[in-house]
Amino acid sequence: MFLPRWYPEKESPLNGIFTQRHAIAASEYADIVILYAASDSTLKSNFYYKEEKQLSDKVREVIYYYKKEFTGIKLFDVPFKLFLYFLCMYKGYKDICKERQPDLCHVSVMKRTVIFAWFLKKIFGIKFVYTEHWGGYHPADGNYTGLKKILYPLFISKAEWIMPVTQNLINVMKENHIHGRYTQISNVADTHLFRIKENVVKNEKITAIHISNFDNHSKNITGLIEVIKLVSQKRNDFKLNFVGHGDGDEYFKQLARQNDLLDKSIFFLGPKYGSELYEELSNSDFLVIFSNYENQPCVIAEAMACGKPILATTVGGIPEMVSEETGILSPPKDIQKMADNFYLMLEGYKKYDKYKIRAIAEDNYSYSKVGFKFYEVYMNCLIPIKTNA
Repeated sequence: MFLPRWYPEKESPLNGIFTQRHAIAASEYADIVILYAASDSTLKSNFYYKEEKQLSDKVREVIYYYKKEFTGIKLFDVPFKLFLYFLCMYKGYKDICKERQPDLCHVSVMKRTVIFAWFLKKIFGIKFVYTEHWGGYHPADGNYTGLKKILYPLFISKAEWIMPVTQNLINVMKENHIHGRYTQISNVADTHLFRIKENVVKNEKITAIHISNFDNHSKNITGLIEVIKLVSQKRNDFKLNFVGHGDGDEYFKQLARQNDLLDKSIFFLGPKYGSELYEELSNSDFLVIFSNYENQPCVIAEAMACGKPILATTVGGIPEMVSEETGILSPPKDIQKMADNFYLMLEGYKKYDKYKIRAIAEDNYSYSKVGFKFYEVYMNCLIPIKTNA
């Protein structure tokens, strides 16, 4: 039974899409049910309701939606919503148990999810494993503060296995005194959708692509615009497509316009999903990311599955993904170095072996490979290896 903190739902259809992909990957080796609860701002009369959906023969979603506001006073609404969350999760668990009690819980990201998993372990003896995606442990993020430093180690350490998506994240969690048995299991790229597209029509200009949520604190969009400004002073045979959206969209467009780059060297294409995103990646020559901090960006794995080289920064788990065979790495926040490497990529993107890049993506980020790693952990929890006395 998957217990995610973030998961696609009505008001945020892309929220935690990586968790859904993990569930699909695990379903190649196990029957999966996903239990999730979220607030619904449109709910007026009832306190909660349930939606159930079969994603595939082996993956079922059980999602509860509960009322977001009751009085409009935060002091009263927050504890009542917390009560409704746990009520919905418990009702969902009991409904699932009518068919079969889960053998194991798979928690994704801390907070209420881990507390509920700990409750199921204490009361019903159901063990749980834990996947970590959260970047707050990194000092550059700065969100691992206060009570989190007490509660996170306390509850996460109760997991049978802790499965961060990068080795770097394992190291950071250990440095923050979160103890337990660790193993690294990556995010998933849909290597069936994201694949090498043959006979692509050649672009008039070399085309780089940046894909993100445009969070400037982490993705450094302003710095990337400065990089393009420097490179455009040397050559004008390229363009950078920004794909995605965020709160600062108009500001970034205005910044590009002020530097005489908008719709010349920089183009904002808005959000793209699924096959549309695949088309944009396929029609690009390389991916560029200038992040200040990261864990393991799914877009890197997706671009690699399309055979595209990567230009990125040496932060988080990115150096575990990008090597000399797959791209170029730059120090974070170093605009001049990133500009120099952007220029090198413009000169040398054709030298990369797209089939080798694709093979690396399949070996590390495909549904079958990631799913099998989960299966090994699950079986280790359910059928512990016996040792001789």
